[in-house]
Amino acid sequence: YSGAYDEAIRHIELAMQFQPLHPPFFRNVLAASYLAKGLNIRALETAQQVLEIAPKDLIARVIITSAYVRDENIDAARKVAAEIREIAPNFLVKKFLQNQYYRDRNFLSELSANLQAAGLPD
Repeated sequence: YSGAYDEAIRHIELAMQFQPLHPPFFRNVLAASYLAKGLNIRALETAQQVLEIAPKDLIARVIITSAYVRDENIDAARKVAAEIREIAPNFLVKKFLQNQYYRDRNFLSELSANLQAAGLPD
């Protein structure tokens, strides 16, 4: 959340090594850090791993949606956005982002724009 993405990646990877049975949250933090650094493929792969163990996870879907928008794969982004609306019918981008404590306002602004581009309501 601090904007120090390289450090976050290093620490979360270390935590995952020492705690092999880690909560999905660890992978979400890792995926979000990859996304913030522009490592879209790694963000997608990591967030998809979350869905294998937590199929209803919204944060993973938010990361996947944003990564697809970045890669200009709008159809795939809209498909995942539809899954978000199915899981959370009252999902609003603004409300979701209010609960995210990232210090990097540019990351939050881009995330907001990407989710809206995929058809999620503000």
